[in-house]
Formats: sequence, C-alpha cells, structure tokens
Amino acid sequence: MQRELRMVVISSRWQRNKTFFTLLILIPLLVISYSLEFVVYAAPVAAGAVDQPGAIVPGTAIYWVWDKNGSDSFFGYTKENAAYETTPGFSSHDIEGLDCANGVMYAVSGRGGKAPSSLYTVEIGTAVSTLTRIADIDRGSGQPAYEATALAHKLADHSLWVFIDWIGMRGIYHLAFDGKATLLKETTIEAEAMAWIDDTLWLASGSKIYSFQPGGAIVHRFSIPAAKLGGIEGMDAIDGKLYIGLHDQGIVAINPITGVIAPEPGFPAGSDIEGITFCEDGLPPPTPTSIPTDTPTTIPTITSTATPTTTLVILPTPTSTSVIT
Repeated sequence: MQRELRMVVISSRWQRNKTFFTLLILIPLLVISYSLEFVVYAAPVAAGAVDQPGAIVPGTAIYWVWDKNGSDSFFGYTKENAAYETTPGFSSHDIEGLDCANGVMYAVSGRGGKAPSSLYTVEIGTAVSTLTRIADIDRGSGQPAYEATALAHKLADHSLWVFIDWIGMRGIYHLAFDGKATLLKETTIEAEAMAWIDDTLWLASGSKIYSFQPGGAIVHRFSIPAAKLGGIEGMDAIDGKLYIGLHDQGIVAINPITGVIAPEPGFPAGSDIEGITFCEDGLPPPTPTSIPTDTPTTIPTITSTATPTTTLVILPTPTSTSVIT
C-alpha cells in the first residue's frame, strides 16, 4: 500500500513539474536558434563593398525577391556562390514576380489580394535596391487586376506575361510595358511561377509543373517531390533548363524533359523565393517605348524595414536527383 502511495506521489510531482522540465529543455534551444539567426543576418554584405544606388550588380549569377512576414519583400542576388540581401524592405508589397526584358528588370505585386496589383521597375545595387511603380495592372477599360503571382519574359519577342490568380480573372495575360493586360488563356490552375523556353510557357502550381503553348491546353508534365513543402513560387529558364526556388533549399535546375533535378550545383538564396531572373537577354537597357517618358511615380506608401544590409546564409546545395511522380 505504501509503495502504491509513493508511486502516486511521484506521479503527481511529475505532472506538476512536467511543464517546468519542458521549458527547461526548450528555452536554451530557442536561445541558440535566435543567436544563430542573429549572427547570420548581422554580417555585412562584403568587406569594403561600396554601393552605387541604382546600379545593377556586375557579374551576378541570379537575382531574386523573397518574402518575410508573409508580404514584406526584399530583393537580393547570388554571386560567387554566396547570397546577399539588399535593403530596404518593401512592406506589404508582396512582390510575386520578377524578370528582365530589354535590359530592364520588372516586378509585379500581389499585395495578397488586398489592393490592385502593380507593375514596377527594379534596380538591384550591391547593397541598396529601388522599386519604382509604373502603373496598376489594367485588364481593360480600367478594370484592376488582383493577385498577380508570376511574371515571365519571352525572349523571342521580348514580351512580358503575367499570371493573375483571382476568382473571375484567373489566367495567363500578355502584359504591355505600361501595365495593360490582355487575357490569353483562362484556367483553373493557381500558378505561382512562370518561364518561357522558346514558344512554350512553363508554369508551376504547388509542386506541379505544367506546360502551355498558345492556342493549346495547359498540360501537367511532372511534379517535383522536393517542392511539396512550400511549393514553387519562383522560376526562370536559361540554357533549356528551368530554375526553381525551393523553400530552404535555394535555387536548383530542372530538366524539363525528364522532370529531374539536375545534378549540377544550385544557387543559395533566401528561404521563401517569390521571383527569379537571370536577366539573360543581355541587351542594353533602353526604356521600352510604352513606358511613360515622364518620371515614374514612386508609391508613397513604400516603407523600409529596420533590417540591416546583410549576408544571407549559404544554403546547402542539393546533391541528389528527384524522380518525377
């Protein structure tokens, strides 16, 4: 009887102290995690780096935009196998698409569907980036577009294309350089990334990859198992390969014929990539004729976050291939 009472007392004490022991284990882990994050994001961009506002970083492998806090957008670039974040951050802009056309970098905002989507020009410097609004995206007769989720440049004719992911307007649109959008293909697919290879437009929705040729159907080609967590939200094409952003895995190349992640090294980048561009057309940067010749109006609500200019963590390079499902 005494043994049973003793066991009851021990059990009662354990139940009372279980929360204490749990916190005793978790608190040091949280402190270590916070400290590591602080060390990573407190490092300077590069020793002796001098930024030239408005200048495009020379010799860059790839440019990207990623989200913090769900909709605060930060631009960055990958150079010599290191990823760098620039300032300022653009609060609540939710930049979802990024690409280059005619030597000019463009971006579109999703704004989480809370405000009309806009078309911008972007300049990414060594440490500072600028975002300039051209116009709200117009679907015709002044009708605004909501939730622009992807932007793609077609190299063959240097045109821009945007995906609108909103009920009643979901589809692929040709996007003029003044923000006028013309519907090409309606769809029920909720695409979040696009890229052209010749006359084929590739789209990503979740972990699935689709292809589309004007006049035809949108066809599911394969899935990327590694993208099931977080989905694919950024994509560009170069040298016949699709480059996609994977959450916490950087940017990797996909063979569009086999759907397998290429064995060559990928690129480190931010953890939640929303847009990718190589700016591969290599043309001089003339201003497209459809952009107003007066000074573009910068959105007055742009706010900078307090995040310092930092070096991002170098993400591990995927070494294994993923078979399509």
